[in-house]
Amino acid sequence: MSDDDFDDGGDEDGWSFSMDFDDDIQLGFNKTMSEELPGEPVIRIYAAGPLTNNDETANGECDEVRSILQRVFADYDYLGVQFEIYHPGEVTMPGSNHSAENVYVINYEQCVLADLVVFNVTQPSLGVGCESQIAADATVPRVVLAKIGSKVSRMFEGEFSTTLATIKYENRQDLELQLIQRREEICGAILESAIRRRPMLNDTSHQKIGQTILRQRILHGVTLDELAQRTDCKASWIHELEKNPRLALASSLMSLFRIAAEISCTVQCASPSPPKLVPNDTPMSVSESESLSNLVHYVLASDGRISEQRAFSLWHDFTEDMKEQSLEAVEYREGYDEALTVEDWRQRDGAGGLF
Repeated sequence: MSDDDFDDGGDEDGWSFSMDFDDDIQLGFNKTMSEELPGEPVIRIYAAGPLTNNDETANGECDEVRSILQRVFADYDYLGVQFEIYHPGEVTMPGSNHSAENVYVINYEQCVLADLVVFNVTQPSLGVGCESQIAADATVPRVVLAKIGSKVSRMFEGEFSTTLATIKYENRQDLELQLIQRREEICGAILESAIRRRPMLNDTSHQKIGQTILRQRILHGVTLDELAQRTDCKASWIHELEKNPRLALASSLMSLFRIAAEISCTVQCASPSPPKLVPNDTPMSVSESESLSNLVHYVLASDGRISEQRAFSLWHDFTEDMKEQSLEAVEYREGYDEALTVEDWRQRDGAGGLF
């Protein structure tokens, strides 16, 4: 008996097969999409809703919406892909010990990394307005939830984000039912977007724009406060940008152009690659360039223990040593071309009495 004697009864795409003796009996199975989704096979959902200045009724309604999202998506398996929901109200709730800057950075990053933002716009909220613009800049698609009769800002409605669904509901039972009815449609659209978008997120993170900013600041002795004043950006934001490459994912070209202009860089945009900062300085020797890169790594790894002034001083002392060694190399016809490692910088720093 040959293989041709067996008929799997499936369709051309292999989405089903038959068993028993009746070819009309089809047992379906899901084609997994987890292998096609770059990165972790989890769809990240950011649940945006009003938090500040809510009265008791508004708080109760927001809690209900969050619970419904959990029930509808948290345990749902779509073609082998799971779902994870981030609720800002569970992390940076009003009254938490986070500073305003920390609240922004934490939720900015979560919003940019999300594959979908679900906006609950039944109550007006400045925070939701901020999240709407962040999501739009990061090209994150959205789903909008609004109770029938609530007034939604035209500014919000006119936002350029792709809206996968707008659900207007009467009560929590109606909301949950509509979400379940449209869940498969919404999930399919999220997945298509994530497959296209995630590689660009990874490429932008790999450009290490923040590290380039710190590198150039050390090279030119530009303090955070000076750079902030010249670019109309908060010093705390630039500092976070230097530490976390993912914060550059939705940075505007205007902010990058202004920062680049103050640290002797050019913003290079060459499609399909994401923007990157390219230094305009006279090229260094290989050892100098590697030494500066390792100093940047050392400073970032210190988690704030090393002040920028200390970093400037370490680099200045190193360049002075390089000049002296270059003169000695000319006099004694010896070369010096060995880069400082992160450990070398640690030893130099310790010798300076910082710790």
